[in-house]
Amino acid sequence: MIGMEAMHHDPNQWKEPSKFVPERFDPKFVDWYLTPSGKPRNPMTFGPFLGGKRVCLGKTFAETVTRFTIPILFYHFDFDFQDEC
Repeated sequence: MIGMEAMHHDPNQWKEPSKFVPERFDPKFVDWYLTPSGKPRNPMTFGPFLGGKRVCLGKTFAETVTRFTIPILFYHFDFDFQDEC
């Protein structure tokens, strides 16, 4: 079992972990984007679509739709590379 609550509220990885700050995921906001110690954040500290009983509902749908949509596009359209200008 993955402790999502603990992972998303780790004070070693997040500044003010209980506060809602969307800028945490924007590299332009360096103060929020990095860990409190100023290092890059571990990529496994935020996993909203990982799994378990709260898995993202759209994940399976998106995978299924992609599996059918891409072959249909290739069947109905001819794709060519464009020469550089």
